[in-house]
Amino acid sequence: MCSPELNPTSAVVILAAGASSRMGRPKALLPWNGGTFLSEACRKAAQAGPELKLVVTRAELESAVRDIARPGHRVLVNPQPEHGMLSSLQVAVRALPPSVLHLMVALVDQPCIADATFQLMATRGDAHHWVTPRHGGRGGHPVLIGRELFARILAASPDQSPRDVLPAASRLFVDVDDPAILTDFDTPEELAAASLPP
Repeated sequence: MCSPELNPTSAVVILAAGASSRMGRPKALLPWNGGTFLSEACRKAAQAGPELKLVVTRAELESAVRDIARPGHRVLVNPQPEHGMLSSLQVAVRALPPSVLHLMVALVDQPCIADATFQLMATRGDAHHWVTPRHGGRGGHPVLIGRELFARILAASPDQSPRDVLPAASRLFVDVDDPAILTDFDTPEELAAASLPP
């Protein structure tokens, strides 16, 4: 019998290849709650339970990201991160074995999202839909993308928005009591104003 590691049915990717130009330093390496933004995202991803865990970063951060990422996380490099988020998502999808039914997509700059939200979302994926957590009528992250939509992602121009590539008819929502799904950090001022989780 094959192990889950060889034939995973679920996967998670942490997208950490942004330029962080407004923040002034790589977001993945920013300090948070005794670790970094990336270590926090890796912890939540690991607790949520997907069998295959990926991190996509840019070439100049690869060494630092490998040092931070938790054991069991595979680090991938986006060779053209200037194209934006979809280009990193394409890198992740290309790395998935055919056994994966759905991919959870998390952003490295959202460290306040509750562990329970990650765990809930991990149970809502299927092969046919993309599933978005929703709070106050607005969608956020982490998002789940089903296998049947992977071909659309790979066929799209890498500078498109993932939301423009994924069909609205295939979208499902999960309402969550977690406003942090809508919050990311783009500037030092935003980070300074944030309160650390208890």
